[in-house]
Amino acid sequence: VGMTACEWTTKRSKLLLAACGACLLVLIIGLSTIRVRLIRSREYARAQFDYAILINKTSNRCRPKTDKVDVHVFIVSPESRLVGMMATVNSVRKNTNASVQFHLLTDSQKTANHTALWLEKTELCHVARDIIVFNSSWVEGQYNVPSNDARSKEFSHPLVFSRYFIPDFLPADYEGHAVYLDDDIIVQGDIRELAEMVIDDNHVSGISPDCNEITKLYNIPVLLCEFSCCLWSHVGFMYQQNTYESYLNYKNPHIQKINIPRSTCKVNAGVLVVDVGRWRRLKITKELMHWTELNTREKLYLAGANQPVIMVVLYNRFTVMDPLWHIRLLGARFMDRYPDDLLYKRAKLLHWNGLSKPWIEPNRRFSDLWWKYAVADPLHESLPTTKTDKVSV
Repeated sequence: VGMTACEWTTKRSKLLLAACGACLLVLIIGLSTIRVRLIRSREYARAQFDYAILINKTSNRCRPKTDKVDVHVFIVSPESRLVGMMATVNSVRKNTNASVQFHLLTDSQKTANHTALWLEKTELCHVARDIIVFNSSWVEGQYNVPSNDARSKEFSHPLVFSRYFIPDFLPADYEGHAVYLDDDIIVQGDIRELAEMVIDDNHVSGISPDCNEITKLYNIPVLLCEFSCCLWSHVGFMYQQNTYESYLNYKNPHIQKINIPRSTCKVNAGVLVVDVGRWRRLKITKELMHWTELNTREKLYLAGANQPVIMVVLYNRFTVMDPLWHIRLLGARFMDRYPDDLLYKRAKLLHWNGLSKPWIEPNRRFSDLWWKYAVADPLHESLPTTKTDKVSV
């Protein structure tokens, strides 16, 4: 049915008003977003100013402890995962009477400033710490990450190689042990016990293989694609086995020459105890960098970044730690195979390696064990809004 001129004009007017309304809504949303960003920028600038004052005049109420150091703990985290690092620090300090020196490695000066403010403005203000911006030039141009790795973007940052250099961040005359922890870890035991583990005379570190009595007891399977990388060359399989064969290119002559059996169970370097004196004397850092750089010229590794390098260099050079000091894969789907008794009463260290993190998926099983130690960001930039009743402030 044809419309009259009057009806057509009315319809056009309504359409025009609707379009104007939509444009206005978009404008309002855009202005609101800009306003929020400006407020956050001002808050961050003000926070940095507060931090500048704090580093020049630390209050007597909150002065880091300066006792004799019993344990050196290294944690590495980019800006996006500082919330994890802070929970790790909090869990360590709350479960030990030892004097712990934290060495916190970050990816930029901005992240370092944020880290310092987070510590100064919260219950963590008393912990002894060094905040270090990792010098990326130490590894830039000397590493390559397989493109088929699901986490290649995460692995491509120089910061992931910083654990190679742990002895370089300690006094030249220090010969004892140091502990490295990933930033998605909660420590429920006394960190002194882990740091003082006995490392065999011909070894340089303590580490936990994936194939241990706990993973066997609870039938923790091979690493699913959701956690690690899909090796598409294994046609028809959507998982990665936890053996050296899944990480090393056994067609390469250099890999063949070191003669490591393909079926050897891989290790997880997310928890590492380093004998600093032996590490230096045997020049382990130099060896790690050699095997890292060699992969830029030849295809040595099928997956990962620093993980396969550590597996090669530390092969037959590590002492197996108590498996209760590394309950892993809590960020993968099959973490439900763990019983409550193990995680709530016996486990000494919990590791949420995998794609799921408790600060991102707070309602998953066992996430409450992480939230016990969460520390709210004074800049309100990193914690989700859920479970705020469990966040320390």
